[in-house]
Amino acid sequence: MIKNAVALVTWHASSLGRVTVEHLAKQGARVVMTDLGSSKSNEIAKELGDNVVFVPVNITFEKDVTTALETANDIFGPLNLVVNCDGTTTGYCCWYDFANCRHVSTQDIPALPEKVHTFSTKTIPFPQSLGEPSEYAHLVQAIYENPLMNRETIRIDGGLRIQT
Repeated sequence: MIKNAVALVTWHASSLGRVTVEHLAKQGARVVMTDLGSSKSNEIAKELGDNVVFVPVNITFEKDVTTALETANDIFGPLNLVVNCDGTTTGYCCWYDFANCRHVSTQDIPALPEKVHTFSTKTIPFPQSLGEPSEYAHLVQAIYENPLMNRETIRIDGGLRIQT
């Protein structure tokens, strides 16, 4: 179960990241949330309680990622789950070797203008939704808790293919 799991969530300030941190913490996981440094991030960590800590990280710097990993281990123990919500495949969290650890990563999806978002949503057969951050957070938990999930690609785009 997710209770007492140790998770690292990158780019927590994104809606996906923040909701995922909140969801995991509510379910009893211990979470290290990362983002570029800001006082807002520290405040959010304090609001979420003792099982959440903030570490400022630029995922393009190996030293920052190493510091986050060491902090997670020092405070909570070895990582069980890494959730990369920064939407990039170039950061150190994407190709770091997380042995014995579930790794969930988003793809780089551009922010859509409201008009495009509305049109795109209408082209999805069922359900007509691009998804909510809470649905993503729930999927992260399901992936972690299902022992058969390992190195799989799960598309959660309703069949929508966005050309970038």
